[in-house]
Amino acid sequence: MTDLAQWEQTYPDAARALWSLLAPTSPPATGADTRSEAYVQSAVRLEAASKGYFLTRNNKGVLPDRRGVPVRFGLMNESSAQDKVCKSGDLIGIRPVTITPDLVGTVVGQFVSVEVKRPGGVIHPAQHAWAALVRKRGGLGLIVDREGMLP
Repeated sequence: MTDLAQWEQTYPDAARALWSLLAPTSPPATGADTRSEAYVQSAVRLEAASKGYFLTRNNKGVLPDRRGVPVRFGLMNESSAQDKVCKSGDLIGIRPVTITPDLVGTVVGQFVSVEVKRPGGVIHPAQHAWAALVRKRGGLGLIVDREGMLP
């Protein structure tokens, strides 16, 4: 077991506080529209942090550089053709998983992708494709529209 893992076991509250500082989240605003994607995303990030997940925004898009040349950013966004068939989640990160029995007590990180929608929001087929790809490769690929949906 690593020194960090031992420290986390000894001081779980301090460890949660440290990880929440590394992945800042803000609570949903008082009076916020609970049907908005922003509200759901804030709630999901807080839930994730409380469960030991590390999630960060996966901003995607295309912007011109100083010369006017388009620069693509974000996962699964190497071309517009790729983006049409597979759209990565809004939140990308890792969660700790304890492996048993051959590696008892060893914690490994599992890739996590979370696509956040407002309740009843439309899910693009390319977003389903990404979540399925992540799951097929051993990751946790989720599409959520409310808090309380993280395993």
